Amino acid sequence: DKIIFSIVGNIDYDEAKNIVEKYFSEILDCKFESEESNEIVIKDVENNFVFHKKDENQSKIYILFKSENIYSDKVNPLMLLSVICGVGMCSRFFNELREKLGLAYSCGASTFFAKEFGYFQIFIATSNEKVGSALINIKKILNEISENGVYQHELEIAKTKFKADFVYGMNSVSRQAKNNAKKYHYFKNIPSFEEKMEEIERVTLEDVKKCAKKLFNSKNYVVSVCGNVESVEDIKNAFN
Repeated sequence: DKIIFSIVGNIDYDEAKNIVEKYFSEILDCKFESEESNEIVIKDVENNFVFHKKDENQSKIYILFKSENIYSDKVNPLMLLSVICGVGMCSRFFNELREKLGLAYSCGASTFFAKEFGYFQIFIATSNEKVGSALINIKKILNEISENGVYQHELEIAKTKFKADFVYGMNSVSRQAKNNAKKYHYFKNIPSFEEKMEEIERVTLEDVKKCAKKLFNSKNYVVSVCGNVESVEDIKNAFN
């Protein structure tokens, strides 16, 4: 009584019912009993820190910075900053955290923009014992970018990646429909490919540096860790 099957297509009810019973009968006959959870959740508002203890071999870290809304002129620099930080094998996070220091199985960065606000998200998957070191070094990378900006070749690579992804999206019916709906919803206008590429090309090193400085020096962020970490006290201040 906890599973719903929703089937849409050229099939009648009895045929659908027989298929469900044939392939899911073992699951439907199972009796699930809830077990008492030993998970621990710690919220430290002062340090913008949330910890969820789970008995897993890996820990997942998410860091969210509150960012600009979708109407801001900082949207394009922030998107390129996320690519520089954490998209692909040329990114800072991949090269520093994963390749050089061995502190991450996977890592990345992304952005989200809406009418009222946006956020800049950082993701790291690491071993339980390396959570503290990962947080310390991610903070070092962000401080470095905030103070010194990024390199010209990093910005050019980010622009190329963005353009390639945009072109790929234009060849995907579902992505094109989604992007058109989003743009029209917010702007009542759908910019052409040429207009979007011109916007990206206009972004400068100084634009990216200003965004990074404002974003990464902000205290308006949350660090969320989920995993089997021995000492929460050792990690909750690691990013500060």
